[in-house]
Amino acid sequence: MNIENEKGRYTPSDDDIYLVENIIKNSIEKANVDLLNQGEGCPIIHKRLKKYTRQYFGFENTKGEKIIYVNFVWKDKKDERLSKDIVIVKDGCSYYWSIKVNISQAILYDLQINGRA
Repeated sequence: MNIENEKGRYTPSDDDIYLVENIIKNSIEKANVDLLNQGEGCPIIHKRLKKYTRQYFGFENTKGEKIIYVNFVWKDKKDERLSKDIVIVKDGCSYYWSIKVNISQAILYDLQINGRA
């Protein structure tokens, strides 16, 4: 996980998570216009948001903006590491994906959807 111009980490508050979820809900379809690694047996992520478990990691950049890295794991693919570690899975198509949310600017960026094996 790479956060550009990272100044430091912080634990996101409940208010931060609420903002992140609203930004994602309102912006993910536009960010997901290419539908990379989706369809043909893999979920369309913006249509199935409720089916994912999330991991949130908070950062502050050198401008003092709050950035939340959100890792999405399909609920049926639960992983014991979710509460302890960053879950990194290779392949798995859109059952695993991540995005960064700048909550200071209310924007999404760096959408990463796993490939297909």
